Amino acid sequence: MTPPRKGAEGFITAERQHLDAFANIRLVTETVAEGDRVVAYVVFEGDQVKELFGISPAGAHLRMSMCNIFRITDGKIIEKRAHYDRLDHMEQLRSKAKG
Repeated sequence: MTPPRKGAEGFITAERQHLDAFANIRLVTETVAEGDRVVAYVVFEGDQVKELFGISPAGAHLRMSMCNIFRITDGKIIEKRAHYDRLDHMEQLRSKAKG
């Protein structure tokens, strides 16, 4: 498991690392906000073009969904939790790599 990254730079670095590994990205989101919480359900699709989770790119297409929970204070994200099935993502990427 990846340890939490702290601060704005940690957040940006983590998000960029994942997004930069894909081309032809398509995102569909649904958000709900209440109090200091925002929940975003995201469906992500993209074609792998860079290494991710130690898996070299082999043209795999990834389709995944996740639920992100953000805590907002003074207009800034101070906490993010992402719930998703990383094993499924890895299996989708590896299946194409194996041919």
